Amino acid sequence: DGIWRPGVAVVVAYTFVGGYAIVVRALGIDILTPGATIHAEVLGVGWTAAMAAGIAAVLAPFSEALFFRGFVFGGLLRWGFWPAAGISAFLFAGAHSDLGSIIPFMVVGLIMSWVYWSRSTLWHSIIFHILFNSISLVLLFAAGG
Repeated sequence: DGIWRPGVAVVVAYTFVGGYAIVVRALGIDILTPGATIHAEVLGVGWTAAMAAGIAAVLAPFSEALFFRGFVFGGLLRWGFWPAAGISAFLFAGAHSDLGSIIPFMVVGLIMSWVYWSRSTLWHSIIFHILFNSISLVLLFAAGG
């Protein structure tokens, strides 16, 4: 029931992230241009690339959902959706250590918080995150790292 929600949310997230990247590049704001959160050196080596892909596509969605959505968002929810979602999204974005990804990853974090909150299950947030990261990996590998 409602399993379509993570898929639609991924489309919304990628539409925002793509639009954001186009705008900051067009404006020449290099510091805000999103970069890859997995470095090309890691993706260029067979086993290292496979491990990084596994971590990004499977382990990160589970661990980050438990921490950022389950623990942080869930713990702050008594203050309302927006404060809880905003704080957990900010922490989620900051954990990715890329200044250019702060704004787009905050939006992605807000979307994942909404997916979790709207269904009252971490599974839909995890499915969203697996889809989002898997598509990102395919795009990253297609671009040559």
